[in-house]
Amino acid sequence: MLLWVDLCCGARGSAASAEFARHCDVRPTDQQYLWTALSLASTADVICFDLEHPDMNCLKFMADTKGKFPSVPIIMLMSQQSADVVLWALRARIFDVLMKPLSARDVLRCVQRLSPVLE
Repeated sequence: MLLWVDLCCGARGSAASAEFARHCDVRPTDQQYLWTALSLASTADVICFDLEHPDMNCLKFMADTKGKFPSVPIIMLMSQQSADVVLWALRARIFDVLMKPLSARDVLRCVQRLSPVLE
């Protein structure tokens, strides 16, 4: 199960979400309910944060989420490439950072990398 947290405007997020839905069970959740959903879910969950342009509040929330649920892999999608944000993601132990628009190959590669982590 992949918990989808859409932190951008709808249309782009739905295309990326649909691509992941070809490989796994995608469940949209609001940022304010994410921690409750994680507390009730199994350990095999993945979180995907779909962002347009990450700001400090989004990055802090992702870091806090990783701190509270360290064993849950986090995928970060963003529209604008930023070396600083990618470096932050590596330091924050974000599992993968993908640039939008996503290709089917990008999503498949990410899902394949997740499989052994979730087993």
